[in-house]
Amino acid sequence: MPTPTWSRLPFAAWTLRRCVIGVVVAVLLIMLSIPSTVTSYLGEPLLSILGVSYDDDLYGPCMGVLEKSISLLFALGVLVWVLRPISSRVLGIALQPWQRVLGIGVAGAVLLNVIVEVWTRATGNSGVDAGQLRQLGFGSASLNDLLLVIAIAIVGPVFEEFLFRGLLYRSLRESLRRFGPPLAVGVAGLVSALFFAGIHGDPTQVALFPMYIVYGLVSVAVYELTGSLVAPVVMHAASNAWALAAPGLNGPVSTPAMILVVLAPVIAVLLTLLSARMLDLVGGDR
Repeated sequence: MPTPTWSRLPFAAWTLRRCVIGVVVAVLLIMLSIPSTVTSYLGEPLLSILGVSYDDDLYGPCMGVLEKSISLLFALGVLVWVLRPISSRVLGIALQPWQRVLGIGVAGAVLLNVIVEVWTRATGNSGVDAGQLRQLGFGSASLNDLLLVIAIAIVGPVFEEFLFRGLLYRSLRESLRRFGPPLAVGVAGLVSALFFAGIHGDPTQVALFPMYIVYGLVSVAVYELTGSLVAPVVMHAASNAWALAAPGLNGPVSTPAMILVVLAPVIAVLLTLLSARMLDLVGGDR
């Protein structure tokens, strides 16, 4: 099927079996990502292998966040393994043309922050503030702050874009391609956005659910307009970094962590390209 003029993401010749498996695996990974206990059960054994425990003077106070950070990296590795039959070229994990990829990614982040600002003002919800950052764990220790930034603004965005856009959206999109590009992109984009909103939505803040749906749809649009998964990663990492930076300038975030916040989108891009290299090394084909 030819690529529509409004998209730079070609349709791939995935079999229906591959698409169905992709959707099922994506949904299972999403379900496993929801309970925080899952990350603890994964993270603690992994850290014990490294000889790190709650008794350590350096890592002890940060074990909870350290577990989640290690678990996210482990989950990203699992996701790369699941995607191994697909090459990075087909997924669109490239930085070319870099001006377009980075430009649309940054533009998407600016658009999202405008939407968040308008939505929070219209619904009366407060945005991220210093108090919420403290609830997340910022301000307790510099190492803890650094680990939180890594999880929220670097590894988290990369993992989620691989999961929601690289695996779930692409599997749905390719399985529906016989019905035409508009329907395939529209249905796949909406379903992936609903799952994205579901995993992020706070039951106590139902009013934010539509905003997360818009977030997911904008990510899909950025992916389609560039043909590169790097663009939504840039958008996601930059958006999360801004959410931390704005209230953290005069808040609980330590100086080293603030420096990492500024560098987070760049590091997220490098992690994405490294994951693409790993994907090709373990056997991506088409």
